[in-house]
Amino acid sequence: DAQVGKVLEAVEARDDFENTLIIFTSDHGYHMGEKNYIFKLTPWEESVRIPLVVSGPNISKGKECPNPVSLIDIFPTLIDLSGLPEKDDLDGKSLVPLLKNPTLNWDRPVLTTYGKGNHAVRSGMWRYIQYQDGGSELYDHRKDPHEWSNLSDKEGYKDVVAELKTHLPKQEK
Repeated sequence: DAQVGKVLEAVEARDDFENTLIIFTSDHGYHMGEKNYIFKLTPWEESVRIPLVVSGPNISKGKECPNPVSLIDIFPTLIDLSGLPEKDDLDGKSLVPLLKNPTLNWDRPVLTTYGKGNHAVRSGMWRYIQYQDGGSELYDHRKDPHEWSNLSDKEGYKDVVAELKTHLPKQEK
């Protein structure tokens, strides 16, 4: 935390501070006993969620965005904010609309891959996990933010699972 403060003080002292974009992110966390697991390397929220803070001109100040986004979105965002021509061959998407309006309806799920055949899809309210062995998990983050109650085999969630499965990779790379 102290080092972030030093960097921010140095940036604020610059003549071009008002024209400076700051992006702060960090590594994801360790499980500290959640679900009887210690370490990283799981497709659950606790292990894959990271901080992403963006500050600069034309960006909403002091607002929290509830939408999940991916680090692959940073490069297209920088291109957009720099006024450079858009690149069509990127997997990511510019976050500028969310930076201007953090509560914008953002219907773009985030994919996390953990080893071959293990994928998680996180939308605004759902996390769906598909394991290589065919197992799956579904969590409703509105009611279960800590991902304790697996709904993937419960009646009434088949449409949610089917929709989230459309965001899984069609082919392993």
